[in-house]
Amino acid sequence: MKFKIITVIILLILLVVFALQNAETVQVELWFWSVKIPGVLLILVSVSAGIIVGMISLSIGSRRSRKGKETEPEKNDKKDSAVNNFFE
Repeated sequence: MKFKIITVIILLILLVVFALQNAETVQVELWFWSVKIPGVLLILVSVSAGIIVGMISLSIGSRRSRKGKETEPEKNDKKDSAVNNFFE
């Protein structure tokens, strides 16, 4: 657990240093839309969007794996109950 925290802190420090070194204004174009924003803002928004997408995909994946694990014991319980009913 400590290793994870230290790694996250180091990565956050590197991100902040990288963002602050890219403080000049950049132009972002998407189809018919164009805007000039500071590079720091662009970097931080992009990283934040990536973190959000990653968290959503992890939560969806964990839900699917939990649902898969819950159905297996139910199947085993049905088999066991059928066997128990047969011998009773």
